[in-house]
Amino acid sequence: MPEVAGRRAAFVTASGQRRELTPGTVITFGRHEDCDLLVGAGDEWVSRHVGLVRMDATGAVTVALTRSSHVLRVVTPNQGERVLEPRPAGAVQEQLRLVWEHAVLLVAGQGNVSYRVFVVTGEPAGGDMKPPDDELAVRRTVTPLSRLSEDERLLLTALSEPLLRFGQVAEPATYAMVAGRLDGRLPNRAARPLTARMVRRYLDELFDRLTMTERVPGLDPDEGGELGDEPEVLPSRVRRLAVWAVIHGVTTLADLDLLP
Repeated sequence: MPEVAGRRAAFVTASGQRRELTPGTVITFGRHEDCDLLVGAGDEWVSRHVGLVRMDATGAVTVALTRSSHVLRVVTPNQGERVLEPRPAGAVQEQLRLVWEHAVLLVAGQGNVSYRVFVVTGEPAGGDMKPPDDELAVRRTVTPLSRLSEDERLLLTALSEPLLRFGQVAEPATYAMVAGRLDGRLPNRAARPLTARMVRRYLDELFDRLTMTERVPGLDPDEGGELGDEPEVLPSRVRRLAVWAVIHGVTTLADLDLLP
């Protein structure tokens, strides 16, 4: 099927896993290893097969329960909520057409844990995701874009993409997700492929420059002692950097068009 004009990329992601959505695709998620997206591994409160996300031949995206005993919460861009409830064995399970650019599927785990599955439908962004023009103008004055290089702007946008799409319910992208989202390269860096460790180093350098040298408003510096050696563990400074970029309009939904 030819791509619909103006439609963005569509995909489903959870805990660093990502699967593309194309016409005819069905993506399953749950605790069992044969699911396309593993959600709640080791948490027996989570069903082995929770649900699925499907894109039909027309490009419509639907989420449905499978053999789940779960209640699945679907959070929309304006933070509204829909609930899918399991039906008796043998009955056709409930499904919901996702009419938004994106949605967050919340899968309840043991205790108060909720596992998040993010669905980007590829539909054009809705107006409820854009801040008022006057608010955006104020935010843009906090840190002029001229302070960011092209590479830094791309890194910040890829890091902040989940927050831009899903709001504060989301976490920033992992270092590996940022490297993958940028197609393994930056336009003005070394020619060798971009890795998770390289992303971490570049973001650390950006954070230190903004907080220690430029002392930009709204971005708190480290109190020390939080950096470790594991490149896939996001320190709190990374979340602060992503939240700051979104709140102050340093990165916006419009910047997503800059990503590969």
